Amino acid sequence: MIELEQLKQLVSDPSFQAEDRKLVAQYEERLSELLMKEKAIENPVIKEFYEYMQFQVEHCEQQLKTNRELTDRQRDALFAKIDICDNFTSLFNGKAKEELRQDIIKDLDYGRSQQN
Repeated sequence: MIELEQLKQLVSDPSFQAEDRKLVAQYEERLSELLMKEKAIENPVIKEFYEYMQFQVEHCEQQLKTNRELTDRQRDALFAKIDICDNFTSLFNGKAKEELRQDIIKDLDYGRSQQN
């Protein structure tokens, strides 16, 4: 990830603290974990569960759109189920990596502003 390399180079400057370099190391570790998880989708069992979770999201969204007789509690349960499924699927569909990238860009922009 180009932004991570840029941030790594930026914090290597002596004007940045060890805490900043530690943050970059944490980003590198998170990226490594995310890349492993994205690769895990190639496992047939994980892929099947991923597809099941996607189906559950679609099913819940359909219920929320079409069933006007749901109680508040039922609606809350469907939203919670969607959140849980989205949380799981985001590990494999690139959303988590994009969120990490946005965090890195934000810190990169902040670091550059502090350097000037």
